[in-house]
Amino acid sequence: MASSQHSNVFENHTFEDRITKNETNDSDVIDNGEAVISIYCTKIDKNFANASKFLRQHGYQITPEKAHLLWEHAVHNRSVGVLDIRDPDVWDSDLYNFKIPGAVDYPLPETLRLPELLQDLGQRLEDEPFVSLLKKPVLIVYCRASFYRTPTFASIYVKTIPDSAKQYVVLLQGGFEAYLKAAKANDWELEERRKP
Repeated sequence: MASSQHSNVFENHTFEDRITKNETNDSDVIDNGEAVISIYCTKIDKNFANASKFLRQHGYQITPEKAHLLWEHAVHNRSVGVLDIRDPDVWDSDLYNFKIPGAVDYPLPETLRLPELLQDLGQRLEDEPFVSLLKKPVLIVYCRASFYRTPTFASIYVKTIPDSAKQYVVLLQGGFEAYLKAAKANDWELEERRKP
C-alpha cells in the first residue's frame, strides 16, 4: 500500500525520528499501521519467486520473532488482525492443531482455484470476521509455509478490499512452520485450533 495513504507524522516529527529519540509510546504503535510496518516489518524480497507482481512491488513480511513482539506490544492485536489460511483437510500434528493466539481461521484448500477464491472472498468481506479484520490497520496472513498460497491470497485480498480500508497486508515469513518452531524454542503460547 502506498505510504501516501497513511500519515506517519506525530507532533511534527516523523515516526522514525521519534523511534530514535525514544519518544514513542504504545498508542503510537497500536493505532498506526505505518508505525507497525516501520518497526516490525520489511519489504518482501523482490526475488521472492512465488510473490505476485503486486506483492513484489508493495508487499511486506514479518519474522515470527518480530510478530511475537508485535502482538505482545500491541495489546493482543488491537490494531493487528491475523488470518490463518492453512488447509482444513490436514489435522495430524501440532503444525495443524494449533494456531497463533487470536488468529481468525479462513481455511483454504491448496487446490482452490483463483476464480473460486475471488467469488468466495468477495462475498465474505461483508460478513464477520472480515468486517472486523478490515478495521485493523495491519493484517498478517499465513499458511503452512507462506510460500505460495499466502502471497496468492494476499494479492487477491488487496485487490478485493475497498480502498477505504487502507490496510497493510503482511506475510508471516516462513508461515506457521517457522512460527511453531520459534514458539517451541521460546515457550510462546499457542491457541488450539478448532476442527471444522
